[in-house]
Amino acid sequence: VYVNTSGIGLVPDGVDLHPRRVVPGDVVLVSGAIGVHGVAILSERENLRFETDVESDCAALGGLVEAMLAVCPDLHALRDPTRGGLAASLNEIAAASGCGIAVQERAVPVPAPVAGACAML
Repeated sequence: VYVNTSGIGLVPDGVDLHPRRVVPGDVVLVSGAIGVHGVAILSERENLRFETDVESDCAALGGLVEAMLAVCPDLHALRDPTRGGLAASLNEIAAASGCGIAVQERAVPVPAPVAGACAML
């Protein structure tokens, strides 16, 4: 059984969050741990068990986006990396904007259970 969901939202007038707006000097902010949802789904689909439970971190992001826009109404781009992961999202942004993106691996928040699962796989 496959379940597909989608979200519908409205972007306020005057707000453009397309990745083509990214310019040199912009920074990447990550709102939470990376890889948790993917490992949780993979473990359920493939019946994999790890030393600790990895639970999906799915959450509504509307409130977070509203708060960010209230502080900085000129955000350049937003992406939810749930599908494809952080690398795919950054690649999409780089391709659309023509900008390179330097990532400091130590700064990417990957929880120990996720790193352990990825090392095993």
